[in-house]
Amino acid sequence: DELLRIGATALDACLGTAGDAPLVLDRAWMTVASFVPASEELFNCWRHWIPTTLCWADLDTTLARLGARPDEHDDQLGWHGHYLSVYWGLAERSASPILRTDQLDTQSCIEMLYAWASARPGGAASSQ
Repeated sequence: DELLRIGATALDACLGTAGDAPLVLDRAWMTVASFVPASEELFNCWRHWIPTTLCWADLDTTLARLGARPDEHDDQLGWHGHYLSVYWGLAERSASPILRTDQLDTQSCIEMLYAWASARPGGAASSQ
């Protein structure tokens, strides 16, 4: 319960400062959900459903991208594999689009994100 409260408070604070400006949140509610032991609990009580696209890459690509970080260690393989699976499952459960950044170049990813945002009521195209 405390984790859900902290997550909701953080999202409220972030959303409250945005006004009408476009806003990108890194994983938004998916981060909260990834820490709730039984995600079903989240789906039953969470009220901060923000349209979310999961930007996802396979484990090899993720590890290669993270390899440049000085605080990453080889022993985190299982940890990263676990969370890649958790995030994929959350996206499927919530019918959130999954953008395979390991299979598409940056420009294609941007175009797909823009298309998804534009297709939503009040989406990106209507705010330009």
